[in-house]
Amino acid sequence: MKRRKFIQTTGLSLPVLLNGFSLRAMPKSSIFSSLNVENDRVLVLIQLNGGNDGLAMITPLDQYDKLANARGNILIPENNLLDVGFNNGFHPAMTGMKNVFDSGKMSVVQATGYPNQNRSHFRSSDIWTTGSPADTVWTTGWLGRYFQGDHPDYPEGYPNGR
Repeated sequence: MKRRKFIQTTGLSLPVLLNGFSLRAMPKSSIFSSLNVENDRVLVLIQLNGGNDGLAMITPLDQYDKLANARGNILIPENNLLDVGFNNGFHPAMTGMKNVFDSGKMSVVQATGYPNQNRSHFRSSDIWTTGSPADTVWTTGWLGRYFQGDHPDYPEGYPNGR
């Protein structure tokens, strides 16, 4: 699937996923039997590797003039952005995501980073997926370590393991 098509259609499918579709698609597992779909919070992490332009997806409107000076030839016109409040505008193709955001079922985390950056996209990706400090190399991912620590018997079987 092309990245653009993913961004355009995600807003349509995200509410289905957030309402438990992904849990019903999984086999019976003790990890999921303890969840209350109506009340438990869900973390949906969307990682777009490659050429994603985060400032085009979510534009800080209070910085628009500075962005216009730095990237005027690629910046989406301010009046085309979807105003979501909090001095931010979503890309015009993100109407579905805006609906999820407006309903309070989505948050945006901006301006994240780590100390002593070395400007390597590869190392930054390693830090992001492992949750390691910048000066330490880990070989396991943060989500895998979570499941291993809190749910040592998971998985009982993979959903595509038939």
